[in-house]
Amino acid sequence: MLVYDALFYAGFVLAGWWLIELGLIARQRSIPLHAAAPLGLALACVLSNAGLADTAIGLHIRLHFSRPALEQAVAERASREPIHLPDDDRRRRIGAFLVDTWRLPCRPDQPWLWLGRPFGAGTGINRALIRSQQAVPDSPDSASLRVLDLGHGWWLAYQNPNAWFRPGGPAYGHNGPCRPGSTLSRHREGLDFIADPSRDSHH
Repeated sequence: MLVYDALFYAGFVLAGWWLIELGLIARQRSIPLHAAAPLGLALACVLSNAGLADTAIGLHIRLHFSRPALEQAVAERASREPIHLPDDDRRRRIGAFLVDTWRLPCRPDQPWLWLGRPFGAGTGINRALIRSQQAVPDSPDSASLRVLDLGHGWWLAYQNPNAWFRPGGPAYGHNGPCRPGSTLSRHREGLDFIADPSRDSHH
């Protein structure tokens, strides 16, 4: 995990270095202003990528380029493990996604890949990729989870932490019977549900 942390913070170091370079160029009048263009463009790309990553467009772009790696990971795990696959807490990068944990809350053919941030341990973002090729994936808890169809057999689950950690809730091992998950139509609805489940139309 040190590699992930180093890469994450290195981005901030590079952004700071670019800002310093831009300032120095601006102060040196003998250097044409267009000399700052490459650094400015690079900084703009870094900032726009950080902002785009959490949008619906950014999500679909990351999934598009990550699908081969994700599907390979699912296939490899299914081929070498028994039918009742154990949970897996090994943190890994699969494509453009950082997977904190691998869970099978309902069915062995519907893995939940809980996502995290590239710094520290236990840095979940209350979202999980779900592989479900046939239909809406089953969900272990209707109060704390919503799902969004991303296409190509992949879904994104959104978890409201307050509902998840409620007394007697799934965080304490008290899962209800698995049923098809409550679906959303937009990524923004899922982010709103994470922050405040009362804003969800299924509440």
